[in-house]
Amino acid sequence: MVYSRHYREDSIENRQVYGDIYNFRKPTIRTSVSPGGAVGADVNEIINMFRFKRNKQLKRFQARLEQQEQDKFVSYRFNKKFVGRITQLQGAELDSFMVRYTPSYEFASMADEITFNKYILNASYAFKIELLKQDAKK
Repeated sequence: MVYSRHYREDSIENRQVYGDIYNFRKPTIRTSVSPGGAVGADVNEIINMFRFKRNKQLKRFQARLEQQEQDKFVSYRFNKKFVGRITQLQGAELDSFMVRYTPSYEFASMADEITFNKYILNASYAFKIELLKQDAKK
């Protein structure tokens, strides 16, 4: 049996694989308690405080992973099959529409189904008017 992947499954798997990166925070001085009850400073945290290049790279990697996850969510929600069904566009016109009217992550994640569909429909009207204007100029 073959199971299709779902956006949420991919996202969860990605967060598990890169858990250390997603949970990365700037190192600070911390205390640690040993199993015997002795209190002391966490040596690894102190060392990591002075690994500036590593910390900067991890922060950039974390930001890149989060951006990729957001892009995948927008692609999941704003896909060709769904948009083509609403707009009745096909081929190169659909590709052009998809590039020009891709919504932001914030909108795609916050908008309910009706609002999202209305956005696509209104954008398709604007796109079709642009196409008619271009054809009229030719």
